[in-house]
Amino acid sequence: MLRSAYAQRLNRFLDVLKDSLGPDVLSIDEGHYSRSSAGEVAYVLLQVKHAHRLTILFHGTGNDLLFTWQPLIKALICSGRSVLLFDLDGHGTGSDTVLTRSGFHGAAADLRRFLHDRTLDTHPYELVGYSLGALSILHASFIQALNPDKIVLLALPLRIRLSARFVWNELKSLLSAEFYRQWRRYGWRETIPAFGRFRRRSFPLRLESPYQGRYPSLVDDLLHDTPPLAMAEKLSQNCLLIFGSDDALASDQAAWRQAAPYAQILVIDRANHFLLPFHSQTIEAISAWIG
Repeated sequence: MLRSAYAQRLNRFLDVLKDSLGPDVLSIDEGHYSRSSAGEVAYVLLQVKHAHRLTILFHGTGNDLLFTWQPLIKALICSGRSVLLFDLDGHGTGSDTVLTRSGFHGAAADLRRFLHDRTLDTHPYELVGYSLGALSILHASFIQALNPDKIVLLALPLRIRLSARFVWNELKSLLSAEFYRQWRRYGWRETIPAFGRFRRRSFPLRLESPYQGRYPSLVDDLLHDTPPLAMAEKLSQNCLLIFGSDDALASDQAAWRQAAPYAQILVIDRANHFLLPFHSQTIEAISAWIG
């Protein structure tokens, strides 16, 4: 059973979608599927009538399946695509999984089984991931645990270095029109991210015991275990990498261009790590890329 606060957030957003699309266009399926490493994953499947394509969204670091995605979800739904959302391991009030260093990448196999069981893999699908979600997609594609038509990786860092520059660039979000546009449309609960211990009642983190209270260290170790650039050589023209010019975590576009010469790379001017998924240029680029 989804917790009431999460259910309220979801229902409020679904009302916005239904108002945009009109009656009898969108069906909503929400529930859980099992993780082989223990626990259940909350998912939300937004199905557009007569849709023959599916976009699967992998959310970002420290939040949940719904946070940051609302404008993109609306754009995808309005273009006639169905959309699948789910919680990464250790995230979300609707799930009860634990994020572990050894089990993180096994989530793709369970997602593949879920897609097969629901016959969602009989049509083409795309994967779009942000930050930690982008790492999950990259690894799943590298080992062919998932076989999408196209993938989009947003703000994928190479390592986690929480410098003063990073904090300053993220605080500049308060001066951005994109920040207030998200606030006006979807409210502060869908605009202010969880960071450190802040907002953890809304966005809890369930981590394996050695990493309790050390979430950045766990993410950095995941990046060390499966270095993104070591997997990038298999990225082809079906991959779009999107970065923000003010993102101090994922700012090494030169390394990506060398490691993944066939992938497409887009840098959004003045976007930082947090704002990138909200940015109108990001949403337009993803919509155009997946076609």
